Amino acid sequence: MRASAAALRIAVACVAAFAAQPLLAQGQAPAPAPAQAPAQPAAPQAAGDQPDLAYAAFQRGQYIAAVREALDRIGRDSNDAAAMTLLGVIYQQGLGVAADAKAAAIWFRRAHERGDVNGTFLFAMATLRGEGVERNEGGGRILLEQAVQRNHPLAAFNLALLLIPSDQFNDQARAAALLRQAANQEVPDAQYALAVLYRQGRGVGANDAEAATLLRRAVRNGHRDALVDLGIMTYNGEGVAKDEAAGAELLRQAAYRGSAIAQNRYARILALGRGKPQDRVEAASWHLQAARQGLADSWLDQALSDLSPEQRTEAERRAAARTLGG
Repeated sequence: MRASAAALRIAVACVAAFAAQPLLAQGQAPAPAPAQAPAQPAAPQAAGDQPDLAYAAFQRGQYIAAVREALDRIGRDSNDAAAMTLLGVIYQQGLGVAADAKAAAIWFRRAHERGDVNGTFLFAMATLRGEGVERNEGGGRILLEQAVQRNHPLAAFNLALLLIPSDQFNDQARAAALLRQAANQEVPDAQYALAVLYRQGRGVGANDAEAATLLRRAVRNGHRDALVDLGIMTYNGEGVAKDEAAGAELLRQAAYRGSAIAQNRYARILALGRGKPQDRVEAASWHLQAARQGLADSWLDQALSDLSPEQRTEAERRAAARTLGG
């Protein structure tokens, strides 16, 4: 399930013959996707001072051994909820075993019934999606609410995503509060989504400065789309001091990380030489990469139309080299 969270469009005027065209507009950023379990779930706690052999095996990628140790723990303690959650994750993701959504849901349910908050969250997500259990949005929401009450950050984030599409102010305000709860626990998708709400003034008062602060935090946590938005805001001077060079550098970083929007905006920067030295061949190479991801730009087509065949060949070579290099 994906929530609608499109960013506002902003623009600055270009120079010279292209003055009527916006140089950098806020792109249609991808809406945040529902968050599932982290790659490594919270470690099950072993009784007493004994080492946690199940989770240690899981961390080493020895998943069959992790299953064996987790089952052994449950054999000794039928209420070992954390071990049940670990088994659910292994079956859900097919780690060393055949993926089995039904088995995963059974283990998540058992963990939830025994009080493990991670089990509650994961059973909620399985219920919402109908993975291994009958799909039940109402039941899934109730489970998410239970996990939120225990301050589970991903439960707060996912419950917010269910509320964001609503046109009711109370739902949007609750979504913003839930995103804040998750953002305060350094969930980067929540930091990004809340920044978008501040840009749009949905559920909170419009505040570009607060949006920029949240985007910086999301960037520190590795969020690529936040890097794109922060680069555009910095370039345009929205919510932060205008700094074309700093904004261009942020967009360059996002472009290398594969963002089509950043590749397009960085190509425009290079084509005009604002924020970075003008390099029309390099601009063409980034334009090609963005276009190959489906982001066309007639302005760049026109601006770069007079490149020579040799320059176009070089642009193709650069784009191909970056693609091959990952």
